[in-house]
Amino acid sequence: MRSLGNNWKLEAVRQVRLLMGRGYRRFAAQQDIAAQLGFTMNDLITWERELVQNPDWENELFCSELAGEYLDRLLSGHPTNIPNYKAFGAYAKRYNIERAADIAKSSKRHSIRDIRSALRGAHRA
Repeated sequence: MRSLGNNWKLEAVRQVRLLMGRGYRRFAAQQDIAAQLGFTMNDLITWERELVQNPDWENELFCSELAGEYLDRLLSGHPTNIPNYKAFGAYAKRYNIERAADIAKSSKRHSIRDIRSALRGAHRA
């Protein structure tokens, strides 16, 4: 199931989850990202439903939301400085807050423009 299109769909849905972590309601986050990408909210909803069928991607999206919520703290310090970081659980022998820190640090790796271009290319293929 891991294809180029799915990787970019993951990036798109990750942007929604980052906004949700920052306090956006799901609907508002989906609406905002869909408009920026030039796709519909239904596209984003469908992609997320497909992605969460894979436990690795489901955890990735959960950690993306954590990254949004703790973005400033994760960028400025060690993830274990967040109180009760173990309460966020672990997946594949790694604390979720550590994975969230990696997502926070790489959250600017792909711009919305990059994601939009890649999705349009994958959509045409």
